[in-house]
Amino acid sequence: MIATIDRFETETLPPRRETVSDAVNRLVRDRTGALLRDLRVDVAPAPSADREFSIILTGRCGTFYCKQLAGVAAMAAAPGGVVRNRIAVG
Repeated sequence: MIATIDRFETETLPPRRETVSDAVNRLVRDRTGALLRDLRVDVAPAPSADREFSIILTGRCGTFYCKQLAGVAAMAAAPGGVVRNRIAVG
């Protein structure tokens, strides 16, 4: 049997890079589907002291709407981080 932890309990724990990356990757793919290609999610130290970490999204989308969906999904999956959306449109 696998134990689960509710979201409100995990908010007090410091994020692990693998966990944040996996959560962002999963939610971005769920919300964009096949519209987003070559998605890469990198987690790095935050550029300022008021954020815990930085998330860098790269990949390719056919529309700016798809790029926006990916950025919003990343923010929802990793509160406390700053998102840098470097997804190319075209």
